[in-house]
Amino acid sequence: ANKEKLHELGLDVSMPEPPKTGQAKRERRHREARAPTRQSKRVRSVAPDYTGVKIDEFGDDEPKLFRSIRTSAHEGDEPDVDDPEASQKAKERAAAEVREAALAWAASCKERAEAGDRDAKDADQWRAEAIKRWGEKAGLADTDDWEAYVKSRTATPPPLSPTQLMQERYMTEPWKMLICCALMIRCSSEVVKTRCIEGFFRAYPTPSDALDASPSAMETIVKPLGLFYESRYQAIVNISKRFLEMPVFELAEKGENKVVGAGPFTVHSYFLFCKDDHTIEPTDKVLVNYIRWRRAVAVAAATLVD
Repeated sequence: ANKEKLHELGLDVSMPEPPKTGQAKRERRHREARAPTRQSKRVRSVAPDYTGVKIDEFGDDEPKLFRSIRTSAHEGDEPDVDDPEASQKAKERAAAEVREAALAWAASCKERAEAGDRDAKDADQWRAEAIKRWGEKAGLADTDDWEAYVKSRTATPPPLSPTQLMQERYMTEPWKMLICCALMIRCSSEVVKTRCIEGFFRAYPTPSDALDASPSAMETIVKPLGLFYESRYQAIVNISKRFLEMPVFELAEKGENKVVGAGPFTVHSYFLFCKDDHTIEPTDKVLVNYIRWRRAVAVAAATLVD
């Protein structure tokens, strides 16, 4: 009907047919073979001059490279082994540092002994001291000997070392030193460790505060360290509970005094930095280097006494 009406009006125009969608097949041309462009130096059917072992070992020289970079960056501070005079001066500086540390340690021991004689307390005073140091939950401990409770948690730290280890910042407060170890393991960034650990103790200065904190609030502070819910939170809780509950605080790698979350690194650090026990044999390489220095200080101190 529409076509008829358009015809009456003289408007019927033949529409062009739509183009065919199919394309004509292109004639296939055979190209001539080109010269090989392979860049590899290997020759076909010839075994390579390296094996999978060499590939697996790729990058193993990086630590050597980094050591050489550090050495070159501080080469002005390193003694020249070929220069006897420079080597002797370096030894004298090291001996002077050991002697200074030994003298400081002897003075601090005498001062602590005198302070202990002045600060004799009765049972109520010892309990009040425990609450003052570690919070209200410390007063709930099941013990009849509050003096032993406090003294077993009191540090006898060693002299400060030239290495300025993280544990040395908290070695006068055993709970903080233990938590410091739980937070610092498996984290390589010194900046991140310092910021997170300092922030943690600002928010939770005592084990009572840490146990009262919510996990989510605590996570916001130490999240950059990683592994919060996997291990760190449980370690914080376990260490804090045992620290507050044990009548006499003792720590060990095995047995009844084993604290879940306090591994060998934490236990060895506790004895080294809080109890000044340099007879132990740590496995961590940083602690091994530290204990060598500490034993040198002990020998120097004994020589001074003699």
